Amino acid sequence: MAVSPTPTSHPDEPDVSALVTEDDASVDIFDGKQQRLLTNALYSSWSGPPAPDGRPRPFAAFANVGLFSSTLEPPVVPDVMLSLDVSIPSDMTEKKNRSYFMWRYGKAPEVVIEVVSHTPDGELTQKFERYRKIAVAHYVVYDPLGELGDVALRAFELRGGLYVVADRPWFAPVGLGLTEWDGVFEGFDARRASTNGDG
Repeated sequence: MAVSPTPTSHPDEPDVSALVTEDDASVDIFDGKQQRLLTNALYSSWSGPPAPDGRPRPFAAFANVGLFSSTLEPPVVPDVMLSLDVSIPSDMTEKKNRSYFMWRYGKAPEVVIEVVSHTPDGELTQKFERYRKIAVAHYVVYDPLGELGDVALRAFELRGGLYVVADRPWFAPVGLGLTEWDGVFEGFDARRASTNGDG
């Protein structure tokens, strides 16, 4: 039976009262739809990868939530992140529960997705390096507007502490992948990335 780490308070837990967990930065309409599409697909049609006993493992998917690896560095804010074997605290109003504090969840998320907008934000440089440093196993950059070149969907896999280009955006240990598709979501008809568990 898989144990689900749920954030709990400990006497030696860092004080987060001075950390900025919300910055009121706006997200454009396209990015917002991408974030909702990716997270909604997980919650509506995926039960997580199976545990050894066959039951689905718990997971949490977040969009535009601060990811803190320590109290000494500012957060990185992925468009979407997926973390297995965790549970979101029931009281999300407490500051200690409003961001993904790695010391509380006990691990980095397994998958992080960045959607490149009209203004690239270090997706292949600074963010790439931050996610590598905090050991995010799978990092995806989706660039539907071609701001970073002619490759729309780039997937990286952490191997030996370094990111290597993945052959395809399939995350075997997670039992999930990404694909581009044409369709209608929230009344919007365009090509977009979507999560899938078909392999």
